[in-house]
Amino acid sequence: MTAIERRSLDSEPVDNDFWPAVATAVADWLARRGVSVRDAVLLLPQAGLLAPARLAFARRGGWQPRVDTPDTLLASLGPVLAAQPGMLSGDPNTDRLSAATLLRAQAAGAALARRDAQAFEAAVALLLTTAQALQHGAQQLPPAERDTWWAGLRDALPPVAGPGATERWLARLALEWAAAAEARQSDRLWAHRPAAWIGLSGAGDDGLITRLLGQAHANGVPVLWLDAAPGEGQPFDAVAHLPPPSCAWAEDLEAEAGAAALKVLDALARQRAPVALIAQDRLVVRRIRALLERAGVALTDETGWTLSTTRAAAHVMTLLGAAAPGAGRDALIEALKLEAGGEAAALENAWRHERLPAPTAVRAAEQLQDRLVGLRGSGRRRLLDWVEALAAAAPACMATLAADPAGRAVLAALRLDGAGGGPTWRAAAAATSLDLAGFTAWVDSSLEGASFVVPPADPTQVVITPLARATFRPFGAVVFAGCDDRHLGASSAEPTLIPEAVTSAFDLPGAGQRRCRERRDFAQLLRVPELHLLHRTHDADEALTLSPLVELAWHARRRAGQPAPDNSAVALPIGRVERQTQVRPSPVMVASLPPRLSAS
Repeated sequence: MTAIERRSLDSEPVDNDFWPAVATAVADWLARRGVSVRDAVLLLPQAGLLAPARLAFARRGGWQPRVDTPDTLLASLGPVLAAQPGMLSGDPNTDRLSAATLLRAQAAGAALARRDAQAFEAAVALLLTTAQALQHGAQQLPPAERDTWWAGLRDALPPVAGPGATERWLARLALEWAAAAEARQSDRLWAHRPAAWIGLSGAGDDGLITRLLGQAHANGVPVLWLDAAPGEGQPFDAVAHLPPPSCAWAEDLEAEAGAAALKVLDALARQRAPVALIAQDRLVVRRIRALLERAGVALTDETGWTLSTTRAAAHVMTLLGAAAPGAGRDALIEALKLEAGGEAAALENAWRHERLPAPTAVRAAEQLQDRLVGLRGSGRRRLLDWVEALAAAAPACMATLAADPAGRAVLAALRLDGAGGGPTWRAAAAATSLDLAGFTAWVDSSLEGASFVVPPADPTQVVITPLARATFRPFGAVVFAGCDDRHLGASSAEPTLIPEAVTSAFDLPGAGQRRCRERRDFAQLLRVPELHLLHRTHDADEALTLSPLVELAWHARRRAGQPAPDNSAVALPIGRVERQTQVRPSPVMVASLPPRLSAS
């Protein structure tokens, strides 16, 4: 059998000509193979590439191939199979409840919950993370290979004995949970039969795309692999000949943010929109965003905000705070402000000055107290009952949240949007018993684990995006702040229940894979025609140095006989303010003096 046809795209700049060149290569290959363009499928590694790829084919005219990611193609082939109650569903909120229920059903898990609630929650998080990673790994495989893969994992995991027995027991539990819940969601991809497949590699071969195209080639289907990923061993060698980026350092975070904002504004002034701002260091990016918004720049933040930081989430937590046992007048006033701001202000003013409040203010407070009764009490209830009680306690607040984009995201995260959450979530919520403190903790963790993405600005001048999503996107310029040894190329310390040797052997996400992916993502970013790298030398009292990934890229340039960019200090504009003499004010009290002064 002949090998899969490949075309290398690993050393070309990613500019406005990149996607038209991809479209031309695909169309020419299909024409040589005698395959109709409309009967072929082009699989991309991430959803952010769909728009530029489809636009490039549309500009060519005529029929277009089907351009998808594995997820979007799977969704178009039929409805998602509903998960059985208690099984992994893909929804983090539901799966966390199911993981807690599963762990409490074990004798050791129930004892842990009684002994240490915080350790139990940490065990639930580890169990869920491991099970999701295992299920994702299984779905990357052809259906015929999965049973063997699960059996090999069971043999590879260490026995549950000796030091670390709890972690190994949790890993075994996660394995069996993921194996039982493996709902064959991706089977429709393997059964799909287009006339030809085309795959594009980005920061490394996507396991599902690689195996899917390999099986199609074995069955005689024409396959073209557009190899745009840098080499795994020396990822910076392929891009060492390209024009170098600029590199500058600043003393502290404020100077780094100011320099990055100036780079963005300069690129916009030169008509280089859209400009990408890489969200590697969220703290400095938050400051850059504030500076750009002050300058009137239209931004789109693809990273989103943690839902718990929104005003809508604060409203919900205020309600729960007012319902807590021992909540005082301050908590009641804050909750009343959510639905009757005027009455709350009058009530607060009267209480602060120890006056008798107005009857209307007292009546509003009493009505709120009556509704909060449904949330009070020391007993335990099903999570479903708690959610219904929260909705009934503040109908005006619920209506306010429904009128706000962030509020709607809060309602959806807490299953207060009327959709009901589906049978899997309802089964998990019915099996979960909580007191008010536990329900408040569940609300807080649900909001902390969800994100809110602000609707994109139209037109967008600046796109804030993570490094992994910037690959192959046609940005006019890229500004990358946070290129220091703490934020770029630092070793990962994410907890895991699967040993690193097992993750490598079974192609599961691990620390080594994450480091390799970040290194190759950065190598891809160096293909952008205009790239500005910035880093700071100090973070408070801690000294920082240039990222090791940047140093590796410069070494690759030197090996190729190319000069490495100068790492110069940022040049911030300094304005001179002329000194102005200030006259000390002197009070004039002529009009305030009495016409006569008495002896006293």
